[in-house]
Amino acid sequence: MVPRKGGLTAIQANPPSIPPWVTEADVDIYVENFKRTGYRGGLNRYRNIDRNWQLLAPFSRSKIMVQRC
Repeated sequence: MVPRKGGLTAIQANPPSIPPWVTEADVDIYVENFKRTGYRGGLNRYRNIDRNWQLLAPFSRSKIMVQRC
């Protein structure tokens, strides 16, 4: 359950460091984009998930053809 005071962030642990496969430059890119756009895009993806299934239904049996180089 989410605590009444502090919300969800009150129960999240801050990692002591970033994983070795993530650089500070990677984190900076995410931070700048989040500052600019917020989390609306991520939320809209899930808000629209049923519609996405409907729109992509005609392609459900399609094969992805990869061209040879």
